[in-house]
Amino acid sequence: MGREIETQLADSGSETILALDLFYPRISAVQDRTPLKRIILTSVRDFLPPLRRLLYPLKARLSGRWIRVEKRPPLHDFLELLNITPMETRRRSPDSNKPMWRYSNIRAAQPASPRA
Repeated sequence: MGREIETQLADSGSETILALDLFYPRISAVQDRTPLKRIILTSVRDFLPPLRRLLYPLKARLSGRWIRVEKRPPLHDFLELLNITPMETRRRSPDSNKPMWRYSNIRAAQPASPRA
């Protein structure tokens, strides 16, 4: 999986990645060989209801999926970034809600196009 991440980051020229903290060991292993400058991490726990959010660390530790990462630049926490820059204060263009797929493993001369 680390090789796939490295290939995708190198081919796309991505400087920032948003990923689950479970993938951090694989991302950090290839970071020096890619143009990656910023890593934004989130956790499954961040999106659980309150009671499950409290129980998630216990379950994750028991199943061997607990990842503890000290978040300091270039490593950022997704929810902290949302609190620093609330979405309602940003200027948005009418097209800013359209998702874009920018990576393709097909090496073609055609540029990636936005998909609605």
